[in-house]
Amino acid sequence: MRVDLSSEELRVVRFIGRARRDNAQKFNKDKQISDQDPYQIDIDGFMGEFIVAKAFNLMPDFELTQKKKNFDLIDGDGLKIDVKSSRHDKIKLRVTEYHDKSPCDIYVLCIVDDKGGDIRCWGAWTDIKENAYKEETTDKFGNKATCYAISQHLLQKYE
Repeated sequence: MRVDLSSEELRVVRFIGRARRDNAQKFNKDKQISDQDPYQIDIDGFMGEFIVAKAFNLMPDFELTQKKKNFDLIDGDGLKIDVKSSRHDKIKLRVTEYHDKSPCDIYVLCIVDDKGGDIRCWGAWTDIKENAYKEETTDKFGNKATCYAISQHLLQKYE
C-alpha cells in the first residue's frame, strides 16, 4: 500500500526525526547497527510511523523526549504496533530480542523513500517469533545485537 506525503508532512517528519535523534543522544548510548547517516535513520523511522498512522487513520506519536514505550502506535482496538522502516526494498523485518520481555501485538515493515513509502507487510508477534530465525548483527563500532529476522514473503501483505 503506497502512501505519499505532502511537502508539509515531509517537513514535519524531518523535524520530528531530527529532534528525536538530538534528544536520544542526551540519554542513550548509540546502538546503531547500520552505517547509514544516523539522522536519516531517525527521520526514516518516524516517516514509517507517520505513513502507517496516516494510512489507518491513527494518531502518530509526536513526542520528542526520551521514548519509554516499546510501541509506535495504538490502533482502535488497543493493539500495540511497532513500525520498522528501511530504504532497502528486500530487507527482512528485524525485531530485537528485547521485545521478548514486552512485545508489541503487530510489527509492520514500511519501505520509505524521499516522497513517502510503501507499507509492505506485517506480522503478529507470535507468528514472527515462531517463523523467524535469530540473526546476530554487528554495528560499525563492533557491538553485537541479536534479533529475529523474517523474510517479507513469510509475512502478511498489505494490498
